[in-house]
Amino acid sequence: MKSLVSLPKLTVLAVLTATFSGAAFADDLTVTLTGVKAGGQILGALQTEKEFMQPSGTYGAMAPSADGTVTLTFTGVKPGEYSLSVLQDDDGNKTMTLDAKGMPAEGWAMKNGASMKGKPTFAKAKFTVEAKPMAITEPMIYPKK
Repeated sequence: MKSLVSLPKLTVLAVLTATFSGAAFADDLTVTLTGVKAGGQILGALQTEKEFMQPSGTYGAMAPSADGTVTLTFTGVKPGEYSLSVLQDDDGNKTMTLDAKGMPAEGWAMKNGASMKGKPTFAKAKFTVEAKPMAITEPMIYPKK
């Protein structure tokens, strides 16, 4: 009789193990932006390779800007490879405003953006989100005036 009681317990355990052992759980990603200047909204997007450098992404977050440090929290992010794109939307048009030379006229940040030379690529900007809460820090970059 003892083996009959153990069998259901083992079956439940086996089903739970099979169900959750390879599951991709979603969690939060906290992004701390440093060197922020007050003005406008801070808009952030986590983008897949297909979405890279497009106006939106798989996950979005926004916060009011303030001098110093601003935090964006992306909730329910599934594990995978993403890029981070941040725009300080000074003029409220929800898109990156460019100057006459085609360069950003508003503040921005990107994963590894401070060290990039030339046109950003997904390969240079990508990072891996794991199945646990994560935090990254990136500096805001402002056009020279």
